[in-house]
Amino acid sequence: MQKTRCLLLIGLIVITSQFAGCAVNGGDIIGSEQSEEQSEEQDGSETLEPAFVDIRRTTPIPLNVSDMDYKAENLEMSKYVLDFGDRATSTTFCFAEGKIYYTLDYSSYYESFLHEGKEVSFNPEDNTCIMVYDIETKETAMLYQYHEDRWVHTTDMQCNGRYLVWEDYNVEEEGWSIKCLDITDLGEPEIVAKENIGNGQLYTVTLKITERYLYWYDREVDENGELGRCCIYRYDFENSQLEIVKNFIDTSSPYDHISSIDGHLTTYRYYDEKESLILIEKENEEIKKIAVNDYVEDVQSNGSICVWGIRDNRSTLYVYDIINEKYLSINCKDIFSFALYKNLLVVNQENGLYVYNVRENTYYVLRGEDSKRCNYLYLGTDGVYAEEYTNSCIFIK
Repeated sequence: MQKTRCLLLIGLIVITSQFAGCAVNGGDIIGSEQSEEQSEEQDGSETLEPAFVDIRRTTPIPLNVSDMDYKAENLEMSKYVLDFGDRATSTTFCFAEGKIYYTLDYSSYYESFLHEGKEVSFNPEDNTCIMVYDIETKETAMLYQYHEDRWVHTTDMQCNGRYLVWEDYNVEEEGWSIKCLDITDLGEPEIVAKENIGNGQLYTVTLKITERYLYWYDREVDENGELGRCCIYRYDFENSQLEIVKNFIDTSSPYDHISSIDGHLTTYRYYDEKESLILIEKENEEIKKIAVNDYVEDVQSNGSICVWGIRDNRSTLYVYDIINEKYLSINCKDIFSFALYKNLLVVNQENGLYVYNVRENTYYVLRGEDSKRCNYLYLGTDGVYAEEYTNSCIFIK
């Protein structure tokens, strides 16, 4: 039986957005951290503190579909089905600049024999392959093939148009490693990092690529050998430098995806009494802090809009419109994932793919309840993409 994968690619055509800041007075518990950080300045020079917004005691303006206008956004959605042959599957893929990058992985084929208690020798021709499909020419090519004596698991593929990165396992039994392939000069991929670099302790990491950097979370071990809070590693493609750029942050799970949109890196910290502090930075400078009265998760911001979910609530998204200083909530239905692209929210929810325009108070049903559901929504360089449960892929543009 031929195995296929269908990719749904979503990109947004007409978007306008402005970036600005607004200052709001801070509060007490979390707000006190701001003055502590300011007091740490030793040189006596005047520094510009990031604007602080305290919405812990503010009730968001509710947005319900029944109260919103229906407006068809100017969107294009494409669907692609890739053929993997009889025995291969694909464990990861990404989309960049008109090309779909994906793996051919034979691990499921060999592992099926192990589950049945059978032994089968590994065929070197079945080493994991890194492939590319050109949407315009409809041509497929192999970019790289592993040369191991067993199958290799791959995940978290990302591309910025020049560098293709992914995470792999089972290479010489060394745990995970992050590989980087320069697609303009094909050769052996570079090893960016390996498991247990520094004091890192996560079994797996989740990658986020930008034009210049590659980011991922890891969890540090303190001087007493205890697991501490998370940090963010950053790899610089220009000078091959690896460094920790953010310490003492929190994540809601080890599989959190780092939010870096339009140069804005967004993280958060948890505090007692179910409070969170969202931090939005650009070029290593904090430009906004938002205090929230709950444990946030999957926080995303482009510097103009900040959106997040909260723990144990999969039916509501919360939005702070930084430009217009508005705090909103959107009542959805069983949210699986969402992506912020400019002023639009693409939400993968139980009853379909919905697009919300929080500035205009409108919504649009991109795919209805009767359509096949998607997996995680990824924000790429060209738009939003996802895989259907039927192993197909969509792209929104």
